[in-house]
Amino acid sequence: MAESIKQIFDSWAGRERGKSMAHNHEELFNAMTSGWTHHANAAVLDIACGNGFALELLAQKGYTELSGIDFSDKMIEEAGRLLPGAELVVGVMEKLPWSDGTFDRVYSIEALYYSTDTAKAATEMRRVLRPTGGLDIVIEYYGENKGSHAWADALGQELALKGEAEWAELFRDAGFEKIRTQRVVRERIRREEEFTADEFFPSYDLYVEFKKQGALHILNY
Repeated sequence: MAESIKQIFDSWAGRERGKSMAHNHEELFNAMTSGWTHHANAAVLDIACGNGFALELLAQKGYTELSGIDFSDKMIEEAGRLLPGAELVVGVMEKLPWSDGTFDRVYSIEALYYSTDTAKAATEMRRVLRPTGGLDIVIEYYGENKGSHAWADALGQELALKGEAEWAELFRDAGFEKIRTQRVVRERIRREEEFTADEFFPSYDLYVEFKKQGALHILNY
């Protein structure tokens, strides 16, 4: 992971930007977990867990075997204060520090496109999952969602931009046999008078396109 991206996320930790980012992902989390049927003691890994918001929501649902990894030590510090009982480590998704077949579920929300080697990241996810384990990847920056394409310039970083079929094929190549994709469309679209253009959404039309395309949910169950 580029050091400059780490610095961005370090700067967001403990600040309103990090909290609002987590809050904005809650709708994606709810859609992602709606089909989960695990028992509460299932071992779950959050890749790029940030400040631990999703892990906290899982804890509220009764999950107890929770792990998370993030390349931002500041985010991990914040997550640790929120979830003192979780296993939280600083690291990268391309080299997960767990043994083969450790987890029943691996998920990642709005992070995979930051990977410096998406094929390696997908292979690592397959490695740490048990043979019958479940995968959930949710991303809003992908080929068909043109409303998100300004994000790379906004962050000043090269992000992994792939289309829906390309992402699915990448995970099949990594050994996932039941990969499929679906969209998560957020319910509310702000009215134009509520919208303020910025570097991430330079125009209202791009913002509307972003909302209508929805997030890409990649799953193997």
